[in-house]
Amino acid sequence: RHPSLVAGAIASSAVVAPALEVPEFDLAAGRVAGAPCAAAMRAVSRALDAALAGDASERTRRLFGARQLSDGELRLAVADALSAPLMFGRRGEVCEPLVRASGGGAARLLAAAANHTRSRFLPTLAYGADEYSLAFLSETAAHPRKSARQWLWQRCSELGLWQTAAARMPLRSPKLTLPYFRSACVAAFASPGDDEEKGVVWPDADALRKRYTEFGANVVFTYGSEDPWRTAGAATGHPLVIDCDGCAHCAELGAPADDDPPQLAAARDAIDAQLGEWLRGTETRPGVVGEDDPTVAAVLRMAGEALAESAS
Repeated sequence: RHPSLVAGAIASSAVVAPALEVPEFDLAAGRVAGAPCAAAMRAVSRALDAALAGDASERTRRLFGARQLSDGELRLAVADALSAPLMFGRRGEVCEPLVRASGGGAARLLAAAANHTRSRFLPTLAYGADEYSLAFLSETAAHPRKSARQWLWQRCSELGLWQTAAARMPLRSPKLTLPYFRSACVAAFASPGDDEEKGVVWPDADALRKRYTEFGANVVFTYGSEDPWRTAGAATGHPLVIDCDGCAHCAELGAPADDDPPQLAAARDAIDAQLGEWLRGTETRPGVVGEDDPTVAAVLRMAGEALAESAS
């Protein structure tokens, strides 16, 4: 809408395919994990479902450090805990302990998954396990660090992209279905007296597809070859796929390091060259700011300094 202000853009690991659900994420995560780790993750989901259905439900919640979560909330938290390292190129972080524990039975495997969730995943969240609690997400009080409710609203009202279990060989619990996520939207956002069928906040994937049919020109779409979200990425426009071990979600946005894979370094160079070409092209376009514009030059300088500082 404002072509005079923008010369080009980079869309790093952009999830742009409108969809109500993305079971393909589950399948892609399994491929990234590799057969032994994927098998261990499936076994964790089965063991968790069995534990929650039996007498060990409360003990299982304590094991995962999430006593405040319901069965469905805990299933989702564990699914995210196991898939997050895959999404960010750190599969060894979760796969090594799970594969080691996989020969020791369901209890040992569940304990390994709980240790990872409790010690490695939940501490990365501003409010820990509460960020999966619908009771917590229903609270409307604002706080600078509380963003999980806003993100849930975005997904319930427009985006969708629910990570449901794949129909065949799912990594996550088969109980993580669209009805579960719909009930979560009702619990978080419905007002007293709302009709659950007519009043619930729920995305319209067809409307989203009609609204966002084109991505515009001068956009570099980038995807790490190991990013499970690539399944919902741009299918047209010749996206740049960074194909290397550990190259996953937003890989090229990290600070450059001496031991970066050559494919990652080459991708950064290609992005810089393309953006530079577009910026230089603005010099011949009336009313369009270019690299020599004082504001643009200042922003580019600050970005360069920040990148250099983070790399040092």
